[in-house]
Amino acid sequence: MSEEINVTVKNVKEFASPDGGGFNCTVYLNGKRFCSAHDGGHGGCISYDFLSSYKEGDKHPQVEIRRLDEVMKADPKKYAYEYSGMELFKDFDCLVNEAINAHYKEKEKRKFENQMKKRVLYRKADSKHGEYYKTAEHKTADQIKNTKEYLKQKYPDITFLDEGDNLKKFLAPKPKPQP
Repeated sequence: MSEEINVTVKNVKEFASPDGGGFNCTVYLNGKRFCSAHDGGHGGCISYDFLSSYKEGDKHPQVEIRRLDEVMKADPKKYAYEYSGMELFKDFDCLVNEAINAHYKEKEKRKFENQMKKRVLYRKADSKHGEYYKTAEHKTADQIKNTKEYLKQKYPDITFLDEGDNLKKFLAPKPKPQP
């Protein structure tokens, strides 16, 4: 059994850039602060600052990253993936990117959950992937209930994002077309 590697991010600060956007964050490895990360939003790699977390007597972060890379190569079932017919192994950058993506997905989920407290979010049967509608803001739960009843009569096959696992399905990645 291989070592568990858990990379998470905190203190994520986003900013606009010419290439869409970048971020600064703190990276945690197995629950301990490991380094700071910076993506300038110019299409390049993530930059890391280990000096802020490196303490005398600790393993140097670059040595730890090389060790993690070896751990991941030793467990291909968990850390390998296929790309264009080649088997590739994840590295530290992949794990940080996955942690950043998880942060953004959670942020998007919270955005929808907050909207659903005051609005009705719904999809019609003919809605495209990622398309949804929202009502004006409501002040009471009764207004939300009445709006849902009205919409259900107007569009019998409507889907409300706050019911069951509809929000989870809505936020799931678009399925890839089958060849």
